[in-house]
Amino acid sequence: MKKELTGKWLLRQLDKDEWIDAIVPGCNYTDLMNAGKIEDPFISMNEKDAYWVAEKDWEYKKTFEVTEKELQNQKIFLNFDMLDTICDIYLNDELLGKGENCHIKYTFDVKDMLKEGENDIRIVFYSPVNYVKERYENEKTPPNCNGQNGIIIMRK
Repeated sequence: MKKELTGKWLLRQLDKDEWIDAIVPGCNYTDLMNAGKIEDPFISMNEKDAYWVAEKDWEYKKTFEVTEKELQNQKIFLNFDMLDTICDIYLNDELLGKGENCHIKYTFDVKDMLKEGENDIRIVFYSPVNYVKERYENEKTPPNCNGQNGIIIMRK
């Protein structure tokens, strides 16, 4: 049996209370564009106006149903094909795991964390810009002439 959690989710800037509609798989830039919060960063000089997005932390959330029959399965796994990039994953407000590399798949056994009825999943994505800045202070890398110094620290 397979249950898809793709589709409609909600997104917010972590330090704000305003939630907007989101689509997963997707990205915060697309969701912010669809909500009219930013202009397309690939047009004209909009990238500079949208740079603040990369400096903020973001949270995606979704509520989904689990039936008694589904809970009778011997094992229940939650699979992520890609998490871009530094994030904490919560299932029913319990830390399930962390993402640190967008180029690998993550699989978690969640049978003991699920309950019959409504379940909540949240993924908090941390600013890649701030993550690299913090790590670069202690892990110097060669200068990057075409972007942020230290970016090679991260698998993004």
